[in-house]
Parts: sequence; C-alpha cells; structure tokens
Amino acid sequence: MVRRLLQLEPTSKRARTSKPTRAERRNGEASGRSDGAEIVFGQNGWEEVVVARTLDTFRRRLVAEPFDACVVAWDDETFGQRAVDVASRIQPSLPIVALYPARPAEATAPPEGTVAMAWRDAPQSLWDAVDEVTCSGATGRPPEADGAGSPFAEQVASLGLLAAGVAHEVNNPLSVLVANLRHIATEVDALAGAWDEKDPPSQAEGLKEAIRDAQEAAQRIQQTVADLRLFSE
Repeated sequence: MVRRLLQLEPTSKRARTSKPTRAERRNGEASGRSDGAEIVFGQNGWEEVVVARTLDTFRRRLVAEPFDACVVAWDDETFGQRAVDVASRIQPSLPIVALYPARPAEATAPPEGTVAMAWRDAPQSLWDAVDEVTCSGATGRPPEADGAGSPFAEQVASLGLLAAGVAHEVNNPLSVLVANLRHIATEVDALAGAWDEKDPPSQAEGLKEAIRDAQEAAQRIQQTVADLRLFSE
C-alpha cells in the first residue's frame, strides 16, 4: 500500500521540511507540478510527499486525491487554522500535524483540529509525528465527523470546484454576447431615423424588442453565473 503525505508549506524558500538524504536523492525523484505543488517520491519511508505552496492548491489536492496524513505549516495561526478547516471539511478523518518554526519553551497541546505537533528546527520530529498518527489512526475531528460524513464532504467540495469552473467558462463568451448586443442596439437606434418610408416604424420597433429580449436573457445568465460563483466560495 502506497503511503501518501500532503504538506502545506506556503513559503517558497522552503522546498520541503527537511532535505532528502543521499539515498533518497538516489532512490527518489522530485518534479514540479503546474498547480504549484511539488511531489517527492521515496522520502523518510513515505512513497509520496506532495508539497502544496498555496491554500488553493492544497484544497484541490485534497479534493482530487486520498492522503494518509497531512502537515500544515503553523508560522501564522490564522492561516494554519484556515487550512485545518479546509482539510477537515474535505477529508474529515485525515490526521493533521501542525508544523511550527521552532520547539516552544513550554509544552503545549496541538491546535484545534490537529492531532500532533512538529518543529522545523527538528526535522525528524515531523516524520516521527506523521508515523505515529498514521499508525494510531488518530484524527483531529470528533467521531461523528468521520465515516458517513466523509464521502458527502468530498462530494460537496468537488461540486464547488465544478461550479467555479462552469461559471468561468460561461462568463467569457457571455461577456462578448452582452457587449455585441449593446453595440447592435446602439446601431439600430442610429439607423432607425435614416430609414425611408418603405421601412415602416414597426420593423424598427420589432428589432428593438428582439434585442431587449436577448439582453434580458443574457442578464438572467449573468445572474446564474454570479450564483454559481457564490456557491463555489
């Protein structure tokens, strides 16, 4: 069974929590990803370690792929808690480890939603923590959040991403349509006065009414796009 770890490390200067050993460089492989994530194969006993640089990439990876454990950089408490909330909604049973810059002077409990802590100045603490939580089956959520809730949460998250994509694809051609309808309406108004008696006024009014109907339909589509965007947030 392949063990997969997801790590949210937004600071670009840190390629990973600890540098791979020579053996890992020989046996492993690192490659860039178009979504800003890096995947490292064969590090510290984990077959795959995916390093996400942004919260959006972190969210997309959670929706698209299963993981055995998750590590969230805790340099900023607000950002870290947002990441934990995202992970908990998408994969409720996923054990989350909070990664602090340095070990505190006094012992503290893991942040809410996480099950363990690790420290960047003690790289081995991270691997010890993720190994422990995956072996023990610990999660950062209450029991009622696991089990039947997990598939539903994943489906809702996937639906949100789908809604955002549909809204984006519809909005681009819709913008062109609205602009062209506005231009046509202006041109019809300008030409209406120049039409001779062979063109009854009813023809001009009929064109104007057809344009107004098309503009109203476009506005309804714009409202649907706005609703889709709101749903995806």
